[in-house]
Amino acid sequence: MSARLRRCPKKRGRGCQNFRSSIHLLRDYGINAVVARASGMSFRDIKRFLEGWKGEDIFRGLYLRVGKSRG
Repeated sequence: MSARLRRCPKKRGRGCQNFRSSIHLLRDYGINAVVARASGMSFRDIKRFLEGWKGEDIFRGLYLRVGKSRG
């Protein structure tokens, strides 16, 4: 991760922008942001989603969201 930070000192390309956004979400929302991103949510959706759910309810909300999108 530190090597990637050195390679992306500024927002140069799309990959660096995504990496920087991931770091900011991790700093602001903790591990819940990582779980939400892994579920396929966009960075914009993650912020809106995490403001509405707290604690263990986040996993239930993700389950409901992913369940709706799959079926």
